[in-house]
Amino acid sequence: MSVIRNFIYLDNDKLNSLYSQVFEGVAEAIIESYFGESQNKEEQKGLGKTLEEKVGEVSGISTNKILHDHMYNKFEEKIKDKIIFCNGIYNEFLIKPNSIIKVRGRTRIEDYARLSSFLEEFNDLGVALAWMQREQLGTEKNNAREIARKKGWQLDKEFTKSLGTFTTAFEKDGYEIVVEDGGKAYRGVINRKYLRLSEENIRVLYGSRPYMEWTMVGQVTQIHPKQERIESEEITQDYIKNALSNMFDAIDNIEATFFSYGAKKVYHILPIAVYIENNL
Repeated sequence: MSVIRNFIYLDNDKLNSLYSQVFEGVAEAIIESYFGESQNKEEQKGLGKTLEEKVGEVSGISTNKILHDHMYNKFEEKIKDKIIFCNGIYNEFLIKPNSIIKVRGRTRIEDYARLSSFLEEFNDLGVALAWMQREQLGTEKNNAREIARKKGWQLDKEFTKSLGTFTTAFEKDGYEIVVEDGGKAYRGVINRKYLRLSEENIRVLYGSRPYMEWTMVGQVTQIHPKQERIESEEITQDYIKNALSNMFDAIDNIEATFFSYGAKKVYHILPIAVYIENNL
């Protein structure tokens, strides 16, 4: 049975690096050959271009994507015995930072740039929505803001401001794809430039919680809850006087609070690929 992958995300740079190491430089040779041919065609301007050359230039971007899709399929097949499959019954203690894992499940998309925009406009959006529903609700005489408050479309301004402050400090342009399985969460931190579709198209096509299961393959970077940090008893007064070091410690503590997930097991992942699998 063949497996077709509809790629939502593919980190081409990371794939090139890993592929070239696994296959001993083959990826580099293929890519250099591809771009070498493109450069030769560009240098032949004075000789006129054949139809094949013109088509090749137009389809260059598509060809590059096809190349990386093929490379990824070969790469995953090559290292499948080294990948930890997280679905079903497995020993979670096998998963450590640097482990390469594969997980499939229902997905949640968290776009923090969009969230920041919503936090700034949340109350105004609530009032606008209330105005639109006044006639349907039969409450024309009521204030739209009061309707919005009763519907839960109004938040305390200090609360939204505080959320915005944390979001700007720790997740200003963050975009995460979270795959959930068996009470565990696998949070893939996404580099937007490697998305195969724009954020807007993903939102329109799939929503923030896609109905179909997505698959994520990547490298584990952090595991929560973390073990308690062992504080050294040999910290001297001279070290404490270092104001900059103390500030970094303070930031670490605040950041740890922001990224706290309680007792829930959460894995932070550097994704190589996110895709939808179809069996043919």
